[in-house]
Amino acid sequence: MKRKNDNSSAEELVQNFLKKNKNFFL
Repeated sequence: MKRKNDNSSAEELVQNFLKKNKNFFL
């Protein structure tokens, strides 16, 4: 697992995660 940007905010990481896994949450 690569960290593209260590300075990414928690919100940004969460939004990115949700986009990739939205089907799981729906």
